[in-house]
Amino acid sequence: MFDAAQRIIDLLNAHDMKQADLCRETGIKSSLMSNYIKGKASPKLSNAILIANAFKLSLDEFAFMNAPDHSEKSDTILDKTMQKLASNYSELNNFGKEKLLSYSEDLVGNPRYRINPASFSS
Repeated sequence: MFDAAQRIIDLLNAHDMKQADLCRETGIKSSLMSNYIKGKASPKLSNAILIANAFKLSLDEFAFMNAPDHSEKSDTILDKTMQKLASNYSELNNFGKEKLLSYSEDLVGNPRYRINPASFSS
């Protein structure tokens, strides 16, 4: 079952956003957003789309993507880093996306930047 309250909380934390930031981004009243976050109400479809868009997610990603595991601090930092990379990627046009992928492949191909240089295979 989709837990909108927890999902919004996780996304706010992952994006270092406050409830007020999300309200400004979506146009949703703070009292209603507060009810969503407290689990007192669930967003109707139109508001769920606004919330998903604010986090640069599709509605499916917002509703069905597993929430980040915050059991360990290093996992949270990694989640935030991966989300930042994904967010940056989504802001690029096709040419920029190709450049980013090419650059990352170059980094991975260089043993100096790999976690385990012996494990590389192209």
